[in-house]
Amino acid sequence: MKKIISDTFGKVLLDGDEIPGIFQYSEISKEQKVDRIDLGEAGTSKIPMGFSDGEVKLRLLLQNDEISTPYDKLKILNNLFKKTDEYGKPIIYQIVNAHTEARGINDVSFISLKSIDDNQKDWIICEVNFEEYRPILIESESIDFSQVPEDERIGYGDSSSGNEILYGPSPADDTDIPI
Repeated sequence: MKKIISDTFGKVLLDGDEIPGIFQYSEISKEQKVDRIDLGEAGTSKIPMGFSDGEVKLRLLLQNDEISTPYDKLKILNNLFKKTDEYGKPIIYQIVNAHTEARGINDVSFISLKSIDDNQKDWIICEVNFEEYRPILIESESIDFSQVPEDERIGYGDSSSGNEILYGPSPADDTDIPI
């Protein structure tokens, strides 16, 4: 499919907002995970285990302009870096950029923010590092409660539909249940 290069090409968006500064370059790296088993004198066996999360490095030039200073732009980046959710955990951002899209990276978390200031220049160089965020999907085991004998069901729900939350010995049983 042909992509049209628009005015957003070469820019980086986090959750739909363009990050401040002049985008200079991006670097993305991923590695293959390999498990190595020592076979003694026979050598080492290598077993491919998948791929590591991607690392995204951006370099930005923060300059003076009619809207803000380099320090104002740095404050915005720093606030993005330190932003947390209601539980105090760092935010996961949706990243939009042609390079990250080509590498299949959609969600990232900030890993580091480095800023370089020079007293001879009126700009700041920033290096922003992200790590790809891929949530771990865990399949839960479902239990068909209709297969559990009715005298062993306890908990909530309609026993005729099999929607109980828990099952175990019947409360009418004289078995001591430790608390």
